[in-house]
Amino acid sequence: MTEQDQRTKHSVKAFFRKRADAENGETGEAAPFFKTAGLLWGKFKLFLTTDAEAAANAKNEIVSFVVKWWHWVLGGVFAFMVLYYPAGALLYNRIDLNPRLGKTAAEDRTRALDTMASLIARETEKNVYTPNLPFFFPTSVLDNMPSFQTGVMRGVHAVVAAFSQAQGAPEPLERAAEAAGYPADVWHIDGWKPAVSSVKKYRAAKNLISAYTADVAQETAPFDASPAALKTVLSGMVRDMRDGVATLDARIAKGDKKMFDTAADDDFYTVKGRIYVHFLTLRDLKNDFKAAFSNEAVAGEWETAMAALKKALAIQPMFVVNGSAETQFAPNHLLGLGFYLQRAQTALSDMVQLIQPVENE
Repeated sequence: MTEQDQRTKHSVKAFFRKRADAENGETGEAAPFFKTAGLLWGKFKLFLTTDAEAAANAKNEIVSFVVKWWHWVLGGVFAFMVLYYPAGALLYNRIDLNPRLGKTAAEDRTRALDTMASLIARETEKNVYTPNLPFFFPTSVLDNMPSFQTGVMRGVHAVVAAFSQAQGAPEPLERAAEAAGYPADVWHIDGWKPAVSSVKKYRAAKNLISAYTADVAQETAPFDASPAALKTVLSGMVRDMRDGVATLDARIAKGDKKMFDTAADDDFYTVKGRIYVHFLTLRDLKNDFKAAFSNEAVAGEWETAMAALKKALAIQPMFVVNGSAETQFAPNHLLGLGFYLQRAQTALSDMVQLIQPVENE
């Protein structure tokens, strides 16, 4: 062994024999974790830069260190899991059923469409949009919020598409309806290929809706507030409600009767998101189509539909149960939600029929 190798080996051995006061101290107590971790890194660097015999000593010391500090490592991993996923998910989890969203808009605005733009902005800018987030985001462990937001966007798409049809398919509304119908779960990568995210598409829909409502307010774009246009909008809402009822019926028919049924609560909160959109829209239609509501029968069906949607939104179980209809101990929350949604759908269908005489006057 050369003189240089002997000096290197001696210095390495001396390093491992040395115990700084920061590590053990005179009382034999352990030094703070981060200081000791720095010592480990220094040993690891020596392991990489010394000869084979010295490296073997370094390896033994490193293994000894890991064995000694395993509880710190395990505790760090546990703290990360607790703080990052559960705490992060709880911090951002929000199923926002604010009944006053958009209600303060000026009367000369198209309130229903303004509310749709505000709703998109709230879910994609103020709240964290969760349906498309991959596993390394803490909100990826959430279940109910992504389903609710997916339902919200499906409801927005149905309403905007109905308005576009009622207004003769103006370009901004037509493009907004197309953007709002984009899949809810697309991140920046889809199928290992770059993709336009759902959030980007929905924000584009919001901007198009806002541009159209601004033009209507400035009277540079027409807005048909006739009973016939209201009838078209209501028909589109009825179709979406019917689809929601069918979704719940299909899940109820499976009757898994599990206390923790993730498929049942996914359908429950997705349909609930759509119901929330219909509640806000129906609230604002009375401002946007005043002429049709001069018919007392139409106004009466509107009140029936609003009451049913309010009761549907009030169903907020701790756990969604898809139990049997006849059971006394395991209620079927999907059945209750579907009942009120069906009631609202029937009231809107009756409104569509009652609007016809008003339209012909």
